[in-house]
Amino acid sequence: MLVRVVRAVIGTCLLLIGLPLLLAGGALWFAMQHQDPAGGYSARLTTISSDGYAVVASDVDALLRREAPFTRSGQTTLRLTARTATGPAFVGLAPPADVARYLASVPHTRVDQVRLARGPLPVVTTPVAGVAVPAAGPDAQPFWRTSSHTGALEWSPSELRGEQLALVVMDPHAAAPVRVDLAARVQPQWLGSTTLGLLVLGTVLLLVAVVALAWPTRPREIVYVVPPAQLPEIAAHLGVPVPRAAAGEPVDLAGSLAGPVPAGFSATGTAPACAPAAAGPPSVLPPPVESAEPPTSSPAESASLPGSIPDPAPPAPAAPEPRAPEAPHPPAPVAGKTFEWPPPHTAHPPTASPTPVPVPASAPGARPDA
Repeated sequence: MLVRVVRAVIGTCLLLIGLPLLLAGGALWFAMQHQDPAGGYSARLTTISSDGYAVVASDVDALLRREAPFTRSGQTTLRLTARTATGPAFVGLAPPADVARYLASVPHTRVDQVRLARGPLPVVTTPVAGVAVPAAGPDAQPFWRTSSHTGALEWSPSELRGEQLALVVMDPHAAAPVRVDLAARVQPQWLGSTTLGLLVLGTVLLLVAVVALAWPTRPREIVYVVPPAQLPEIAAHLGVPVPRAAAGEPVDLAGSLAGPVPAGFSATGTAPACAPAAAGPPSVLPPPVESAEPPTSSPAESASLPGSIPDPAPPAPAAPEPRAPEAPHPPAPVAGKTFEWPPPHTAHPPTASPTPVPVPASAPGARPDA
């Protein structure tokens, strides 16, 4: 019972872990089917039109964390392409304080949100009023963390994670107004290995969970041991003839059943060591058959009869050997009487009828009749 409970708990836990992993791996595999030939994802942003001199995202890391957190994971590169009406735009990353001093009182447009959607990604912007003009072009400023005047800037968001940097897009000559066409490309290099790992791990955990939950339990068999005298009653209850087998051997009732053995019974018994005697009168043994040959006497009997010559005593054996018990000696002869030897109640009945032997009164050792 305890093993089954532990196996059920382990199987349930593995199922709760393996199924989400398998679903996540399946979702990532589905996303991989939409990659471009280089293994990345590209999207265009809606065109941003500004009456000012620049388009600014004050905290690009917070914007990515809020709208596209998967771009901030390890081994991911982000490439931003920007073009103006006159050609490639200037794109740079710099601390927000330096950017604020550079664009102080200069009209520009602030980017508040970029939403993920099908087609061009919607961009929510806020215009910032001003009357000043930039002191010089963006290329002449020394505070840029990284910049490009070719209209394409590529960086790893994971390397700048937690660092507050402002993204600035301007005309290379600091001209206004600005109309910017933006395109972003994300290349997650971790996607392939992560997808494979989730699919394999989720499948293994799910299979182990199914095996743990569906492991067959060993059937329990109840064996009833009954006395041999109750076998007829059990056979009658099951509707089978009484089986017969040698003493001490098992009796199989299944072979006599017309149908399956009822649940909870084992069709096995033991044959009795000896069958009980049938009721009836006691049996009478027939009398012994008389033989025509004269009875033979043993050497002990011959030695005890009067007038017989005893045989010489055999030599003493080297070592005592076990011998059969000797026959009882006959009674002393009585004058005028006859006796039967061996007696009728002896354990070994004679082969012929006993012969009376007369004993004369003058025989030695005879005693008078009482």
